[in-house]
Amino acid sequence: MSIKPLLILYLCVAGDFFSGQSLAQRPSNTCERFVASEVYRVKGSSTGKVSETQKFRVYFSVTEGCGEFARFTQTAQGNTYQVSVTARYRGCRCLKSELLVETIYTFKPTQKGMHYLQFAGKNGTFVRDSILIQ
Repeated sequence: MSIKPLLILYLCVAGDFFSGQSLAQRPSNTCERFVASEVYRVKGSSTGKVSETQKFRVYFSVTEGCGEFARFTQTAQGNTYQVSVTARYRGCRCLKSELLVETIYTFKPTQKGMHYLQFAGKNGTFVRDSILIQ
């Protein structure tokens, strides 16, 4: 075994020892945060039926390796829906890298007509999609 892995192991153990807390004793919510994410792409059907659940694949960015989907927030005005994605970051030490994450957004229309979905994108823009409900 080379010196470098041993040094890293020593620093991790020493850090836990001097903090007075082992990794197992730390509260699970330590270093957990929620951040609005930018949607890059949306893919879904262009037609559907009233009261049938429609699924859209939503691709959004996280800025660290420990980022994951947390929730959608939706506001509606008529047949237009603005949707934002919130990502959850768990962990105190995360790899810094921008990644695309895929999740499913479900939409269950209650009225016929054209419905417009606007997902919060980069720099205040929207990624738009629409679906005709018959």
